[in-house]
Amino acid sequence: MDAQRIELDFRSAPNIKNKARKYDILRTPPKGIGNLALLGDGFRWQELHYWRGKSVPHNAEWCEPCDFNCELRDRGYIACTPRNVIDIQILEVTDQCADAIADATERFKTLRGMVVNLSRKEKKANGKLRIDFSGTQIASDLLPTSPNVEEIMRRIWGLGRGGPMVPVSRTMDMDVLRCAVKTPSTNGKAK
Repeated sequence: MDAQRIELDFRSAPNIKNKARKYDILRTPPKGIGNLALLGDGFRWQELHYWRGKSVPHNAEWCEPCDFNCELRDRGYIACTPRNVIDIQILEVTDQCADAIADATERFKTLRGMVVNLSRKEKKANGKLRIDFSGTQIASDLLPTSPNVEEIMRRIWGLGRGGPMVPVSRTMDMDVLRCAVKTPSTNGKAK
């Protein structure tokens, strides 16, 4: 019996379709977080409501949480990685950090490469959040490229493109998909 000749097509790289990468949202635990290298030029801010057990973006046109007088909260987001580790996450901070972030942005012009430490007052889960810029800056070419934080947050919140996410300033002017959020109680597992 004659053997059939099979033609094989070898390539130098796998033929993989681009998939949306998943990122964890990193919230500061009671004991704090240290040595995070920021990957973006600045924080992106969004007004949120804590509504029905979830953080949901404020919708200026029609907002059910507003109808029930649910408080608005500003949250800032930036891509980061633990120092000396390549594990990109999205860091979430509260508006209590806004003044320190504005000062650092004014002083350094970009936050890319800045090393920060975050702590909570009295080491409580919802204690007042504080961000400290260590003054150490890692060279930009030694860091991974920052992903598009706005696009990631829109995807997490189940929103299309467009809508407000604003840069930080001294006066700060997203229905929800489940996502992995790193907290002491969930350890990064979606509920």
